[in-house]
Amino acid sequence: MRIKDSGFTLVELSIVMIIIGLLIGGILKGQELVQNARVSATIAQVKNYSAATLTFQNSFGNLPGDIFSAPSLVPDCNAANYCGGGNGDWVVGAKDPNAFNLNQSGVLTVPEVETTYFWKHLQLANLISDIQPSGNPSRPAWEITHPYNELSKGGFTVYTADRARDVGRGIGLRLQNVPTGTSSSRTLTPSIAEKIDMKMDDGHPDFGSVQADSEASGCDTGGRYQVNTTRPVCVMFFQLY
Repeated sequence: MRIKDSGFTLVELSIVMIIIGLLIGGILKGQELVQNARVSATIAQVKNYSAATLTFQNSFGNLPGDIFSAPSLVPDCNAANYCGGGNGDWVVGAKDPNAFNLNQSGVLTVPEVETTYFWKHLQLANLISDIQPSGNPSRPAWEITHPYNELSKGGFTVYTADRARDVGRGIGLRLQNVPTGTSSSRTLTPSIAEKIDMKMDDGHPDFGSVQADSEASGCDTGGRYQVNTTRPVCVMFFQLY
């Protein structure tokens, strides 16, 4: 009596391999869709903060964070919300000696307190909804003193450029890993950074209103994003005002 072969035929194995390939392709496509959605959300965040800053300036006559009369002009800017005014010099915080300086001082340090008040003033003026205005941690923290960003798993800090070549030559945003970080604050791969740059600006890391850099090599070389680098080696900078 012939014993029936219970193994898989080549056709059956081919079908299984096709199914596995489709599943893997679906997973990768799903990951790409999620990443693209987070890129779009990040761009929307930056545009929202830019619009909020301009609206605040038009409404109160000065920049958020820097406005001297914040306690009398900005709703609920009081001791209960650990909110105060800046020095009114049209500079948010101290001008950075280097646009790519990633340091973000503590909440109660002057004049860098303005870079924390910046977000508090926008929130209390109902122009953003990304922080806790009554929060006063010992150090800046995402979702409490500074906005969180899902794409980078980090967030945004604000700075004032000091030189003509600095990003934006005015008030700008950094997208970085930790509010008080240094080189470890690099958050995005070059390919993602390039995608954001191309959607918002000119696609060049060293020029325009959107730029990227790092304190170490790997993000950009010769004015081009190093898209073959798969590690998060880029910090992004956005002109805000």
